[in-house]
Amino acid sequence: MIESTNVAIVGAGPYGISLAAHLRARVVNFRIFGRSMGFWRDMPIGINLKSLAFATNIFVPEPGYTFDAWCRKHHLEDFEPCTMQSFAAYGLGVQERFVPELEEECVAKVSAAMRGFELTLASGRHVNARRVVLATGLSNLARRPEMLRRLPRELARHTSELADYSEFRGKEVAVIGGGSSAIEAGVLVREAGGTAQIYVRGHEAIFHGRTPRVRPFLERIRQPITVLGAGRNHWVLQHFPLLVHFLPRAAPLTRHRDVMQPGFSGGRVFLR
Repeated sequence: MIESTNVAIVGAGPYGISLAAHLRARVVNFRIFGRSMGFWRDMPIGINLKSLAFATNIFVPEPGYTFDAWCRKHHLEDFEPCTMQSFAAYGLGVQERFVPELEEECVAKVSAAMRGFELTLASGRHVNARRVVLATGLSNLARRPEMLRRLPRELARHTSELADYSEFRGKEVAVIGGGSSAIEAGVLVREAGGTAQIYVRGHEAIFHGRTPRVRPFLERIRQPITVLGAGRNHWVLQHFPLLVHFLPRAAPLTRHRDVMQPGFSGGRVFLR
């Protein structure tokens, strides 16, 4: 017998949990599948969030469940930098409180059906859903250069696959990339007892310093702090996001490149 639901949510990270919490509050029939905060729980110890604590919340239908409030309650850093482990623990607490019916099973396939969609679970079970929301996040999106894809896994690894760097003890590691993942990978290799060399495509690696908690008044006027970082354009995007829809068609992409330039890029770790 095929099971059914009104809404199926694929993914149990911050977005999936948030959506499920709001559907539950509105008494909408739903089911949510995935490993709760799995992407964040698998991060190596020592990796920090790239965002400010007040800008990294799981939106739920009750007040008092922000990440910075959770950090203060647990006597942790509540501004920057905050660890991935603390955010994962926060997310697990939110999920247990608002989405206790989470089914920690992966969805293997989503197909069109007569009245909506059919989900095939990893266990082989099938679930029909009128609507499906994909909230799979950043998992399984590792990109490898074409010339390196044929290297065996024991010689070439992507940072998204690494949760424990102890395997690099006593080894020489070449890290390719100039963003946060690459820099952090080099540090973690060294802390594990290995030797790392970081290869950057470009003139320099990108470093972002810690955002001061208290800034001069004039600086706060010129560069207001927002969930996207400091800047007037960031402030406009945060408070008036729908303005983008009224701009000429080519303008949003140009504005996105000007305002949200990539400050971090993925790194790949190679052994020899």
